[in-house]
Amino acid sequence: MKKKWFIPIGVILGILAIIIVALWVLTVRGFGFSIGRCLVADNGSYILIEGNSPIVMSNRTGKENLFANLETGDKILVLHDGVNESYPGGTGAYGLLKLGSADISDIPEQVLMQLSELGWVCVNQNVTEGEAEIVYNQAVTYEAQYIRTDGYHEDVVYPAVKVIRSVEELNAYYEANKELYDLERKEKVYADTTIGFLDACDKYDEAYFEKRVLILVLLEEGSGSIRHEVTGVETTGTSGEQKVIIRIETEVPEVGTCDMAEWHIFVEPEAGVDIGDESSVTVYLDDKAYPELCGYPKISTLEGSENNGEDATEANRVSYSNMSINIPEGWEYEINEYTEGSSSYGISFWPAGETEGKLKLLYYEAFGVCGTGLSQEIIKIGDYEASKGTYNNSKVWNFITLKVEPRWYVILNEGATEWLAKRMDEAMAIIETICVAEEAFAE
Repeated sequence: MKKKWFIPIGVILGILAIIIVALWVLTVRGFGFSIGRCLVADNGSYILIEGNSPIVMSNRTGKENLFANLETGDKILVLHDGVNESYPGGTGAYGLLKLGSADISDIPEQVLMQLSELGWVCVNQNVTEGEAEIVYNQAVTYEAQYIRTDGYHEDVVYPAVKVIRSVEELNAYYEANKELYDLERKEKVYADTTIGFLDACDKYDEAYFEKRVLILVLLEEGSGSIRHEVTGVETTGTSGEQKVIIRIETEVPEVGTCDMAEWHIFVEPEAGVDIGDESSVTVYLDDKAYPELCGYPKISTLEGSENNGEDATEANRVSYSNMSINIPEGWEYEINEYTEGSSSYGISFWPAGETEGKLKLLYYEAFGVCGTGLSQEIIKIGDYEASKGTYNNSKVWNFITLKVEPRWYVILNEGATEWLAKRMDEAMAIIETICVAEEAFAE
């Protein structure tokens, strides 16, 4: 009898030993397990809410379906590496187990309000009763048409959006733009063309507009061989005050043509979607929100960070448009606002009392430098891979570019070499807190 029990017990002890050793190895390597609630942010990021701490999870498994089927409020167990000391924090996720179904009430309201201030989720405030109403994105059904409507114009900013509510408005749009784009019918459709704009308009009659709106999204591509797919339409808010998020992915062939191409994408949300004007529509192109739309750029800060050039009394999270950074006590900052036609915008910061030079976190459509005398070094900034550029063997870097192409986020040394040489450790600690749009925790 003893012999019969000896083998199973030995096996169990062996398994326990393996588990203990595995946990010890994971701990030594900086890995750990956390249990919390999942929050799906407006930009599609997945956030682990552990107590009062929100932590943005980056998929480190190499598999696209790690976060598949997760909903806001789901209880989850996550195997992850270290957590960045930012707000919200960031970590790499290497495994995930769903422990329970959605229960939004387990996510602290305070956390939701703070994330709303930073633009991660939408929160409506009931001013009359002083109660916060948390509003989450809701996926809606939709149809889409993709119409090539060539017409190159240097002064047009893409993506562009037009909300159509009636046959009369659609006809007016045609009349106003028929000289700018190819909006006529097409008798023949070739491999590099589509049906005509007016052909696509035939389905939008008075019956359609009784219950539905039509959203036109205008895009421009450097190659006529590039195609698009609307992958999702979501709404937030209440009736009459809804906002719409449209997610579009580009399909780029291995070999493309060199012709410019302009497109009108007809997006048809389901009946009952009630939105305001074009500022109520956010377009994510390949998961990147474009600042020309949807009220971007916008300033969103946590309590205490509205000093705008004065000494901070505590470490503050300062956000502008699609970027944010921690500004600690003893440092100052200012917002470099977006203006029509400008090539960059962002946040400047410097030590309090310094009058010469600033560091600037800037967004660029494209960023170029002179290669003469330039040396570059690949470094890590938080979860980003970055390139540090230095001219003429200087002891202080001139710029750091974050590798989140095709958009450019750059930290510039603008005349700050003297004080930066003395306070490099402090400056780099601040730079480590940078978060830029949804790419912040990309793989």
